[in-house]
Amino acid sequence: MTTVRVWILAVTLGSFGTGMVAGMLIPEMVASEQAPEASFEDYLRQMVDRYDLDAAQQRQLRMVLVADERAEAEILRNAEWSELSEALNSERLRSKRRTEERIRAVLDDQQRALYDRDSRPEREK
Repeated sequence: MTTVRVWILAVTLGSFGTGMVAGMLIPEMVASEQAPEASFEDYLRQMVDRYDLDAAQQRQLRMVLVADERAEAEILRNAEWSELSEALNSERLRSKRRTEERIRAVLDDQQRALYDRDSRPEREK
């Protein structure tokens, strides 16, 4: 009987310890998968340089990208673990398509043509 109690206590403590470790590691893993602020700025700078955006276009593009980040975070924040599936991915894809359209709206005709060419998959270029 004492052996069973010790075994139950060991399993309980082991499960608790595993839960604590997972509770500390999972948020760090999720945070590391999210794009850091520097990559947001890097992407913005690349777009500015590549498409020679003027100051007004830069401000508009920044607003579009910030809205995209918020939309992505909202989708993931409202998702249940069981929804990490095709439905969730479809919603994320719709959000990304809206962002692409908003980026295209910021660009002038020449910039848009270059952006469209750059955005095509390699096999279509």
